[in-house]
Amino acid sequence: VLEPPVLSASRWKTNGALIAAIAKVGWLHEQWTVVDPTYGEGAFWNQWKPATLLASDLNASKSPSGLSLNATKMPLDDNSVDAATIDAPYQLRGSSSSEMDERYGVEEYETVEFRHSLMKAMMKEAARYVRPGGTILFKCQAQVCSGRYWNQPHIMVEYGESRLGLEQVDEFLFLAHRGQPERSRCGGCGAAIMLRSSGDLK
Repeated sequence: VLEPPVLSASRWKTNGALIAAIAKVGWLHEQWTVVDPTYGEGAFWNQWKPATLLASDLNASKSPSGLSLNATKMPLDDNSVDAATIDAPYQLRGSSSSEMDERYGVEEYETVEFRHSLMKAMMKEAARYVRPGGTILFKCQAQVCSGRYWNQPHIMVEYGESRLGLEQVDEFLFLAHRGQPERSRCGGCGAAIMLRSSGDLK
């Protein structure tokens, strides 16, 4: 009898606590070279950090190097690093924006199709530069947009496995620690999807 995969669920209060938990179970290692092309305010790394962190952001003012680097086209050789962490711009929204949208760089309205194509391009690029057997952490969340439910973690895993030759090896369910709107079918649950790179793009 095949056992179902063991998933980890917790109410980590911050992304930094989530990253520390992921490192604790062995999907990230201190001696690795890790790329974070969506650095933002650096919240991933305030509790745990690898020896070599190549951090950047599209917004040059947030990028530790001061350079604007696009997560879909990184200046890295193929199979050259051990891991990548991507906090994708997964938020789907209507025509109005909020201060939170600006914080996460999604203040400009884009279609669902555009958001998904951008997220897939980020994953595809990570699959290029992460070595075979390395880790790709891809964080996203299910969303309700215009009355339709989008299971974005499932969409991204299906793309990674069917189109990029990646293998999902774990999933951390990031449960919201704040109250969520009753209409939200996703319940404020984000997913940190752990994928293993084969180094063989399909």
